[in-house]
Amino acid sequence: MNKRGKGLTLKIVFVIFVIVALATLYFSFYFTRKCNEESCFNDALRGCKKVNYLSNDKNVIWLYTIKGSPLFGEAKDTCKVEVEVAQAKSGIKEVEELVGKKMTCYVPLGLVVKPENDLEKCNGLLKEKIQTMIINKFHQYIVNNLGTIEEELIKVF
Repeated sequence: MNKRGKGLTLKIVFVIFVIVALATLYFSFYFTRKCNEESCFNDALRGCKKVNYLSNDKNVIWLYTIKGSPLFGEAKDTCKVEVEVAQAKSGIKEVEELVGKKMTCYVPLGLVVKPENDLEKCNGLLKEKIQTMIINKFHQYIVNNLGTIEEELIKVF
């Protein structure tokens, strides 16, 4: 083979190597498979495999994106899950304000739970908005039932 043929062969091998390396990086770090059923999502969560899943609840549609397990730090024995409110179905103003908001939750490895059920293990704007909604509901409940609460306290003391 002549000099020019060897140079061309090396260039082709190099280009193929770069393409394979880029494809490997993409599928290792960026590609996320889509789950259409809850059982698929639960299996992925149990194994902390990267997937996207839309969950259709009563008032909202949740978008879960399993990001994988952190490699180091305090959360290394957890599975990182991004939770987003994709759509509000109820027409309630407070719920509609959650659309597009996200939070990152850390679920213990091997455990299958809804990440949004344990807000202590989550952080982000969605968590803050949910906590504000809960506080406002408690406040409204106390204001609405102040007389009843006072009567019950008088009975106790």
